[in-house]
Amino acid sequence: MYDCNPGSLCTGNYTCEVGYTGRMCADCAEGYFRAFDNCLECISPGGNIIAMLCMYALFVYLVVGLSRDMETIHLLMNFCQTLSIIALFNMQWPLIMEYIFNIAGILSFEMDIIQPQCATDNWGFAENLYIQLSYPAFFFVFQGLWVGAIYLAYRTKMKMDGKTLEDFSSADFTDSLARRSASGSQKSFTSQKSFGSANMEVLEVSGWWLFLQNYFHIPSSPQEMNEVILEKMSIPFMAFNLGYVVILKYCLQAFSCLDFEGTSYLYFDPDTKCYTPEHFEMMAAAGAGLILYIGGTWIMFIYVLYVLKKTKSFSKKRPLLLFGWMYERYESKFYWFELSVLFEKTVLVVVAVFIKTDPILQVVIMLIVTLATMLLSIKTSAPVDSTTAMLLTATEGVQMVIMVLGLIFYNAQVLDRTYTITTVIGSVALIGLLAALTVVFFVEVAFHIVITVLRARHKNVASKWGQDARLHTHMYRVFKPWFMFKWLSQAEPEDWLLWHRLCKLFHDSVHPTCETSYLSHEKAGHFWAYLINSFPEMLDFLASVEEVDRNEFVNVIDVMYEHYFDSAQTYKCQLNSVITDRFRAAIGQWLSSATDSEMVFVRKVITRAFAKAQGKEAEDNITRAFSRSSKSRVGCGQKNPFD
Repeated sequence: MYDCNPGSLCTGNYTCEVGYTGRMCADCAEGYFRAFDNCLECISPGGNIIAMLCMYALFVYLVVGLSRDMETIHLLMNFCQTLSIIALFNMQWPLIMEYIFNIAGILSFEMDIIQPQCATDNWGFAENLYIQLSYPAFFFVFQGLWVGAIYLAYRTKMKMDGKTLEDFSSADFTDSLARRSASGSQKSFTSQKSFGSANMEVLEVSGWWLFLQNYFHIPSSPQEMNEVILEKMSIPFMAFNLGYVVILKYCLQAFSCLDFEGTSYLYFDPDTKCYTPEHFEMMAAAGAGLILYIGGTWIMFIYVLYVLKKTKSFSKKRPLLLFGWMYERYESKFYWFELSVLFEKTVLVVVAVFIKTDPILQVVIMLIVTLATMLLSIKTSAPVDSTTAMLLTATEGVQMVIMVLGLIFYNAQVLDRTYTITTVIGSVALIGLLAALTVVFFVEVAFHIVITVLRARHKNVASKWGQDARLHTHMYRVFKPWFMFKWLSQAEPEDWLLWHRLCKLFHDSVHPTCETSYLSHEKAGHFWAYLINSFPEMLDFLASVEEVDRNEFVNVIDVMYEHYFDSAQTYKCQLNSVITDRFRAAIGQWLSSATDSEMVFVRKVITRAFAKAQGKEAEDNITRAFSRSSKSRVGCGQKNPFD
């Protein structure tokens, strides 16, 4: 005896719920199609075409327009895809939670959503598998054609301008544009008078036209064209990463069989017998998908991150354009965090597909994996954005709650009152988190559109001065989006002039490829990140004090950087390593006001303490560590390494 999953599909007396048929009511009846693991009534042929087009348009837009520039879309998609897999656990979920799981499954982007079963009676699991396996190839071909179109437009533009490849040096694109911008009309850039009515016409151009214009830019040099190719070809990799769960699920399901009365059937398509020529074809395709796509994904992640770490190239332009989507959302020291997300998703799918007959074991394994991921998330706070870090922890927490509630639903002896309360708790948790993620997502979408329009306006205005505003795209991420919106949406001509000057002033210092970028793995980058993150008000201090005070500050941090920061390997024994966390602040405040005689006494005591506690070598190490003060006084007159 095998239970239907969910049990509500089998109404008893060898009958199925309306819309279902076949063994264990696992198939959709004629006139119905499967979507979100439910059988829904087919709509009109015209509606079917519209649904197909909407699905592709939504997927392409999310990948091309949003996924790289926005944090929440990754959280929302990962959480929704996780829920769609949890729905496969044979836990007898309440109907309302099944409904939530199915709605969340929209972002899984499975082939079922476009209703192929309504177009042909011969559509089944095998066809879905083959279509899912074709997705990555489709995006590579589509993006290749798109890049080809851009290249043709670029060559046409060069021909119309009377330029050839020999007119350009092999210098970096940004250097070339920077020189061209610097050689522009200084009068038009600095003169308030020249910023007249013609420029105001630019400011009044439709926001939507500016938004579209920003996405259909044609390169102006070979260097820029090369960068466009790298950036555009990163999109198929991102698309595949977003569809990783679905491809893995279909590939593994092709190997999952169920013995029923001496005959093996495909568990997720009971009308298909296992180990037949048709099934062997499916397993061959699924095996190729596992090797090429799933294995290829892991190899790509591990190899790319290893090479970039070894060469300290995370902030270099070329790898950032092509592979930055792997790590740019995380703090530089947690560049590997996406691997933990990939591991969790992989385990989830494997457990759902191959341990289908033991729901208790499914939940136990996933509780362990989810708990480990949540603790890792809390410990590292890996996302650069603090809101994203909080939402990431929240998604892991809600997943754990749902797993625990699943055990209660699986218990047939549970009281009705307990079942009802548990259902309410689970539903509220899911709806609340999905609502929060959705709201944050749409807020990000709104700001993304607004900032894109502002960037296009800046580009059009700056072109009147002979300047290229595309050099300063990264400046629109320096300030918080709500502040940028309130500021530049009301900008007058003088405001745009001041903003452009600020962009030129900050350009090199805040570019993602600079030494102190949030992506940098250089010592200077880690030092400034540690300093400012620990004391954000330092920015206000530096912006407020006079130059003489800033110079004194630089002298102090120069000593800290050269002799004290990241010195655990150089000085094995240090005072900070033996002071408990709760008393470090108090000791630090006392040391800051101590006299020389008091400090001599403290050093003597601490040195003897290390000698007694850890031996002669420790005594020598702490003595050497304390002697850094003499080196520091010499170092104060040296050149600042940050200049």
